[in-house]
Amino acid sequence: MAAVAVTVTTVDEKNKSFVSKLHVPTGFDPSEYADFAVAFAQLVANLQDGQITDVGVSIPIDASSLFAAASTLADAAEKAFFSVATVVSGLYTKYIIPMFDRTNIIAGTDQIDTADVNVAAVISMYEEGIDVGLETFHFEDSRGNETASLSSARATFLERS
Repeated sequence: MAAVAVTVTTVDEKNKSFVSKLHVPTGFDPSEYADFAVAFAQLVANLQDGQITDVGVSIPIDASSLFAAASTLADAAEKAFFSVATVVSGLYTKYIIPMFDRTNIIAGTDQIDTADVNVAAVISMYEEGIDVGLETFHFEDSRGNETASLSSARATFLERS
């Protein structure tokens, strides 16, 4: 299994960001990874003039059943953009799904077919959350506001040169 990644995001005076990433072994408790991440961030802070804006831990999971080979039509330039309103009036967040399948787009438009069963499942996830055991995981924006309802769903396909 892949190593756990600890990241520290720093910005400079021009608001340009850089992510420092360090891989550590698996097998520790999540709280130990969190303590390590804070200690790592402190060491980074001691050596730089930038502002730390985020510290994170990425723990790999076994999702190998999802690792099918890419379709010959897959293209990283093809993306779906979902704009989702939060519970705070006027605040939205966006979610991007790369290599979006063109069959889920309404012909002649950039509109995603929200009636498609797979697209509807993703929208439900944004609006209602995902039930895992006895808990429901709800999505939030970067400010911690829970998502509420889909605002728009559009596709974009960047031409490669």
